[in-house]
Amino acid sequence: MLDKLIGSKSRAEILKRLFTPEKPSIYLRRLAREAGFSAPVVHRELRTLLELGLVRQNSDGNRINFSANGGHPFFQPLCELVALDRINGNGEEK
Repeated sequence: MLDKLIGSKSRAEILKRLFTPEKPSIYLRRLAREAGFSAPVVHRELRTLLELGLVRQNSDGNRINFSANGGHPFFQPLCELVALDRINGNGEEK
């Protein structure tokens, strides 16, 4: 499972946005815009994350929202990795 997770910049950017308390749920186009990738690229990565069970989706009218799966065994470790990524080697916020 980790081999699918590591090695994709777009996937890492998606995880950074979903595995934080500030953004519990976000729709595809907003996620693509914030991550800096096209909607098709983000959609492809989200399909992989959905298959892995790391992400959930739900409909809100005509939007499909995505959020981290809080029940997944990797939820807490990923949240910790995302938090650590926000701090550079000098302990300063990026």
